[in-house]
Parts: sequence; structure tokens; C-alpha cells
Amino acid sequence: MNTKLLLTGAGLAALGAGAVLADRLAQRALARFETLDADTAELPGQRFWVRGVALHFEEQGEGFPVLLIPGFLGSTFSFRHTMPALAAQFRVLAVDLPGFGYSDRGAQIEYSASNWVSLLAEFLGRQGIERAVVLGHSLGGGVAQRLALEHPELVERLVLVSSTSAAEPPRLPPRGSRRLYRLGQAWVMPRHGAMRWFAQRSAFDPAFITDDVVEGYARSSRLPGSAAAVRKVLRDAAKDARLDLSQIAAPALLLWGEGDRVVDLKVGRRLAEQLPHARLEVVEQAGHLPLEEQPEACNRLLLDFLHDLGRAPAQAQASLSGGARRNGAE
Repeated sequence: MNTKLLLTGAGLAALGAGAVLADRLAQRALARFETLDADTAELPGQRFWVRGVALHFEEQGEGFPVLLIPGFLGSTFSFRHTMPALAAQFRVLAVDLPGFGYSDRGAQIEYSASNWVSLLAEFLGRQGIERAVVLGHSLGGGVAQRLALEHPELVERLVLVSSTSAAEPPRLPPRGSRRLYRLGQAWVMPRHGAMRWFAQRSAFDPAFITDDVVEGYARSSRLPGSAAAVRKVLRDAAKDARLDLSQIAAPALLLWGEGDRVVDLKVGRRLAEQLPHARLEVVEQAGHLPLEEQPEACNRLLLDFLHDLGRAPAQAQASLSGGARRNGAE
């Protein structure tokens, strides 16, 4: 009998057993971390059920509707500086995509952009919204592009912030990396310092990523099934066909941080060329989070782009003084 062959086989068996053990430990670590109960926890907004899927959303203001779509690992927290500025003139709704924020997780949910678009379109209809401005950040920008193409009747204007491109294939993890990815999640997600280190890559100035910012993004990741949802999002993204962006008729504003290291400015320049009616604005001293890092500059650009859709200042001030807000919960 070949001794070398036996030793090689034994070594591979030991490696396999070690990988299985590490995977089980990772699953336990994530289960100990994901303990936030959405039914009892205090949520920033409210939940609205569409086809059995709970969509978490926040709403402010009255007027022409503006839909805000967060990006990968993002939530309505991403728009904490944007919503108040727009709400003086518009009805603003920020909606967490299923799998992220405080919206539903679950193995039965398909986390493709096509399914997200279908859910958002029905959500808008049930909110009584026939047409809206649609703003998407990062991954949410790719979803916004698909919404504008598949449901052009719903989209008045498009705002893409440090957006992925629905015309380009997504960057997916290699096949067979599920256990390795879960091991990485189990090491990073429960550790505040590790979460902060990764978040700092998104910022122009790492000092922007304070403890409050880390907590604002990380809190919803404690919902059970969060880590599994992220892995499934990466798999389901492969189901989406690439789009011909030249068919999008809606006028578009593109906002990009000059120092974006997550979605390079080159992507923004390509999008500006592919979209028929697009304008690209580069935001100085901002990375992947321009709406948060430079809120005043971004809000000025947004309000200028939407100025003819907003209510007159006197009407907006009267609404704010009266404290009027539309609820819309179900």
C-alpha cells in the first residue's frame, strides 16, 4: 500500500473535518450575534407588508413623492441628512430592501433586483403613488435603474448616488466560497472594531466613521438571518439580466464622491454617457457616502434638480408649522 497516498488522504480528511468544524462554529457565533427581534425592537420607521414580505420604511413631508433606496448593507439610516432637507417640499419615503435594514429576511425571499423592483412598484401603488422621483445609492442605484426601465410610468426623475451600473455584471464571490464567506462574517460582524475598519473604506475621511455611524449601520444586522441574507443576495444577483440604459427616458442626476473607492468614478462617467438625459456632479471631499459626508452640498444639488416639482416655500413652511405628516402604515 502506498504510504504517501494514505498520508495525503488522511491530511485531506483532517482539513475537511476542520473546515466543517469551523463552519459550525461560525454559524453559532452568528446565531449569538443575530438576536434583535423586529417584532419587539424599536424601529426607526414602520413595516408594510407586500406579498407577505415586510418592507421597513420611513416617511416624512408632503408633496410630490420621492422614493429613496439604500445600498448594499445600507438602510434608511443612510438618508438621515437627506430626508429632512427634501421633506420641506416633498413627500419622502425611504424603503429598506428585503435582506437589509429592518425589512424581512428569509430563505423564501428572492433577493434579485428584479424582485426588489416588483415589490417596490407594488409598494408605491399601495401608497397611492402613481409617479415619483427615485433616488438610489450604490446597489440601490442599480435597483433604481431597473425600476426606471421596467416601470417607466412610475419614474419622473432618477437620482443615482455612487451607484452600481445595471448594464454591467455584478462582482460576485467565487463558487464554493460559502463557508469561507460565512467564516469572515462571523469574525467581522460581532466585532465593533472590525466593522468600523471596513466602514472606513467607504469614507473620504476615516474620522467620519464614528461610533454612532457604525452603530447606525450595524444595528439592523443583528436581525436573525442577516448574514445568510447577504450571502443569498450575492447569489441571487446572478439572476438579473444586464440592462440597456439608453432606453431610460427619465432625466437623471448622478452624484459621485471624488474619492469613492467602492464604486469608482469611472462607473459614474460611463453611466453619464449611457443614460440619454444625465448630468454627473462630482462631490468634493466625499467617498462612497456623499449624501452623509457632504450633506449640504448634496442637498443643494438635489433641490436644484427637483426645484420645479417641489411645493412653494410658503406652502412647505405652513406644512412644517402645522406638523402635518402622512402615515400610510398598514
